[in-house]
Order: sequence, then C-alpha cells, then structure tokens
Amino acid sequence: MLGPGDVVAAVLPLRSADRSLLAVLAERGVVFYPPLSAQLMTRSKALQAMVLKEFMVPETHVVHARRDLVKVLARFQQQGISRLITKTDGSDCGLGINLWSSPEELFNAVSWRTGCGPSPYPFVVQPFLEGAKDIRVILIGDYKEAYERICSYSFRNNMHFGGSSSPAELDGRQEMLCRTVMEKARFPYAHIDLLVSPDGECFLSEIALNGGLKGARISAAECREKKERLRDQFIGALGPC
Repeated sequence: MLGPGDVVAAVLPLRSADRSLLAVLAERGVVFYPPLSAQLMTRSKALQAMVLKEFMVPETHVVHARRDLVKVLARFQQQGISRLITKTDGSDCGLGINLWSSPEELFNAVSWRTGCGPSPYPFVVQPFLEGAKDIRVILIGDYKEAYERICSYSFRNNMHFGGSSSPAELDGRQEMLCRTVMEKARFPYAHIDLLVSPDGECFLSEIALNGGLKGARISAAECREKKERLRDQFIGALGPC
C-alpha cells in the first residue's frame, strides 16, 4: 500500500469506487500530480459547479435529489427564467448537455426518468445564455491558446457535434478568470471552456485536465510533451526520495 513519500504522477482513470480509496491514500500522505482535487473535478461537472460556482453563469445549481430540483425550479419560475441547460455528471463531448424550454419540461422529464430508469442525480442546471460565444482555452505553462467553437445549427458548439473553429484572442479579464479558476481548483494546466455573453460578460462553463484538440493549433504530441515537462518539473522540485 502506498504511503508517505510516495508520488502518483499521472491522470488516473478514476471509477466511482476508486475515489474513497484515493481519499485514504491522500490522508496517508501520498502526493498526487495533478493534485487529487483537480483529478476528481475534471471528471465531475457537479463538483466543478459546487467549487467554482462563483465563476459560472448566475443561478447555476447542483441538483442532488428531487427536493433540490423542486426548490431550484421554483426559483427559476419566480425569476421568469424559462430556457435551461442541464449537464449530466461525468459526461463529455457535449453528450450530457440538454436544453429545456421550461422548468416544467425539465421537472417532468426528471420525474419520469426517476421512476423508469437509473437515477439522473446529481446534475447541474443553469439558465441558458442566449447568443453566448463558446471559447475553448488551453493553458499549459507559458503556452496559451484560445479559439471559438461555432455550430450554426445546434446550441452545442463543440467540435464533436460538427462545429467549426476560429482563432480567438483572450483579453486580460478573460485570461485572469482562467488563471483564477485554475488556482482555486489546483489545476497545473487546463482545457477551459468559457461562455461570453453578447454584452461581453465572461463565465466559466467547464474545466478539464485533458480535452479534445480538434480546432486547436497545438498538436496532441506537443500538448502531451508540454504537460509531461510540467510533471517532470514538479517531481524534480520534490527533491531526492
């Protein structure tokens, strides 16, 4: 069993059953790189929303159970918020993102699924930001790249659903948001999705340690090399075993 002084320097393929074991190893003094919090967060949209909610679209909520859903949807109805986005925990490539035309539509769908299939909880729900730009940002050490993802026939702007890309320039405020999010979530490098509203407000959509590079200038090999260099620097800074 691993213990104090041991280092696990890899992004682990975590299953739900592994997470309790990792908590035990962390308590024993095992060092993880990337940090364990970042590894857990990169696989959980719900955890991201709990930790990084202040950077997301206002009224972003994590729904853990039916009582949460009732409370959140009532809040949306009181504020006149109709169109909603939900994000299934643990999904990627836009496959777990759904658009709802009203709180009642979402409530009915979740109620039906709860009685007829696997539990949908937890999931993230937030207002749909109409007309927002989808900006993918890659930050690895001193490497910085941003590009807009565009899909004219779907609200999902990612490349998996056939979107196209166009280079984008991060302004100082947007880069500061990304750096602040990385610091709070303890990501040594990141693939970050931003939502930029028509009036220029910028919000965090998601953050991950790894992400698709379709549309990016950097190649997969270059991306891997830069991340490995950061890993080696981290291990070197620990000193001799």
